[in-house]
Parts: sequence; C-alpha cells; structure tokens
Amino acid sequence: MTFKLPLLATKEARSDDTPSVLALFGVQHPQSPTPLKRNLIAALKDKFALENGPGHIQIVLESQQPRNSSSNCNTTIFQAFWFSSTDYEAWWQSAAVSGFWNSLEEDAGIWREIMRISPQRFMHATGSTKKQGLALVPELADIDYADIEPKQKYWGIYRERIPDHEADDFESAFISQAQRKEMEEKEVKTIPDKKTVVLRGPPSPSDTSIDQIRLGRVVLSHGIDNMLYVWEFQDYSQMTEQEKEIWDKHINAFVRGWMDSLDKERSKHGVLSFRNTALTQIEDDLTSTSESRITSQIVFYLDLAAFEYSGKSTRDHFKARMAFEKHHKDSGALGMGKGRTQLSVEVGILKRSDFEAEYIGCLGGTGLMSYKELIDAA
Repeated sequence: MTFKLPLLATKEARSDDTPSVLALFGVQHPQSPTPLKRNLIAALKDKFALENGPGHIQIVLESQQPRNSSSNCNTTIFQAFWFSSTDYEAWWQSAAVSGFWNSLEEDAGIWREIMRISPQRFMHATGSTKKQGLALVPELADIDYADIEPKQKYWGIYRERIPDHEADDFESAFISQAQRKEMEEKEVKTIPDKKTVVLRGPPSPSDTSIDQIRLGRVVLSHGIDNMLYVWEFQDYSQMTEQEKEIWDKHINAFVRGWMDSLDKERSKHGVLSFRNTALTQIEDDLTSTSESRITSQIVFYLDLAAFEYSGKSTRDHFKARMAFEKHHKDSGALGMGKGRTQLSVEVGILKRSDFEAEYIGCLGGTGLMSYKELIDAA
C-alpha cells in the first residue's frame, strides 16, 4: 500500500532561501470583550488591510489562557502570513503600523510573536487537497502529492522531509530536566549532551500570579537557536455520523490524552509554549463566532529532537496514530475517501535570529514571556 500525502512545494520562482513570515498577534480579553478590547481587535484587523499586509490571515480563539480555572481570559489570535520577509518589514515599519504599536498603553494586553520561516527548514503536510496554514499564502499555494512508502512511515520522517536535514542536525543547546530524567530512567543509550533547563507547566488553579498583569513591554529580540514551531490543524466540520462514532469510540480519547499531556506536562515533552485554539469569525459589528469543530494547536519546542522523543515515547500519541491509520487505511471503515476529517501539520525550525516577540501588559505565563532570562542568555 502506498500512502498519498500532499506536501507543500514552493513555486519555481522561489529558488532562494528568502524566508516567509508567520506572525502571531494576540489580544487578551475577558470572555465578553470590553469596548476597549473590541476597538483594539478592530484596529489590529484594519492594520492587516494596509499596503504590504499579509497574503492571508486566519483568526483563532484561545480560551482561558494562560491556563487557569479561575481566569476569565481569552485571547483572540491573528495568524498572519507573508510570502516575503521584505513585504513584512515594509508593513511593520510603515508609519501607520509602527505608530499604532508604539502608542499602546502599558496595560494593553497585546502580544506578537514573529517567525521568519526559511523554506529550507520548513515542512507542511496535509491529508487533504484543501489548503491550510502557510500553504494559503498565494505564492506558496502549490501542493504536490508525494508517495510515502510504508517503510518510510517511521519516527523522524518529519526531519527527512525538511530540505536542510542532511546539512544540519537542528539541535538546540538545551534539554528539559524532565525529559533527561525520563531518558536516564529508561536507560536511553545516547542522552544528548545539552544544558538542562526546567520548563514550566501551566499554572495550577491555586496560582494567583497568573491573574496578574505585567505592566509595560517585555521584548525578546531573538529566540533559541533551532527552536521548533509546530502547528497542528483539525477540521471535523464535515464529519459523517459513522465517522463521528468511530472517532468517539476509538480515537478521541487518545488524542485528548496526548494534547492534555503536552499542555500539562510541558517539561516532559520539551514544550516552551502550548496553545489550544478554535477557529473564530469576527464580523463587521465585532461579534465573534467560534467554530469548535475546527481546532488547532500552536506549540513551541526546545528543538526537533525534543519533539521526536516526545512523540515516540508517549503512549497516547502512539495509540492515537495507530487507531487513525487502522480506520483510515484503504481497507478501513473510513478509507477510500469515506473519512472527511481534515488534518494538517507544519513545522518550522527557527534559528536564533528567526524569532522575536513582544508582550505588552500581558498576564504572567503568556507565550515565551517568562523565558526572557533564558532566551536573552542564549
């Protein structure tokens, strides 16, 4: 059996290593945004419509983040994509955009995380011809089907789909304390010789510091060398009744277990930041409608090695993958086009200068804000 997988291919004109840009802009607000927050979201939306604005925007909602049962904070996140970093810089440095950003108050509750994605250190794959993520940028919209033989479907295949994998090991200087400890307990033969760091989990309900706003600007002028960005996407909106029954009975429990583990046991997985989001639509009157059947996860890992170890050593992830393949193979109940669920993934390996971030008046634990000391020293 051959597994057909569409892989993103840049157009022939894109033969250089000029990066594309994926920019995440988030506005933190109560579950029902105040007029001030509505105006901030509207202003940001208007800025994307200016000259040299993004080729595509996707808006998602992150509920109760940073995670805390007592917090009434949601985040509206704009995923904005530029084919060319030159266009992004022209937009960002324009008077209208820079004036808006520089005028924000110290308690604004807004943040940005900017990634310059090299085509040599990037992979996008999808189980459907429908495009998502960076593939929606017009200049990157060509998707070719590639034949993936069964023998090639192994742990680490993401690495081999990334063009630069033969010339670069993609290793960061860090390994999480929990991941190292687990490797030692399992007597892994080759444990990476890296600096051990303690990664924070989501705050517990008793942690009141999460509800405290850090006034002013926290700026990260760079990232960690070889930090990994991962975006996972799930569209369940076209599910048939049979498909829903199979997912509920055989797949969903493992998927939820895997995602909960990534979020709650971040050090074990080498995760710096985890966001679970749902697609949202902002109407002209600024009302927002969330589509809970179209979800995605935005995750930053220490590096690709942490991501790979996490996937192959986590029971729920392994079971979710095996259950999905069992039911979606040609002879399965959802094979031969019967399954309508769309899954996509993209990964980008970020060199030190490929990442920057800024958090203005945000809650403690937002994004990579709490890792400023570690990142500044990297």
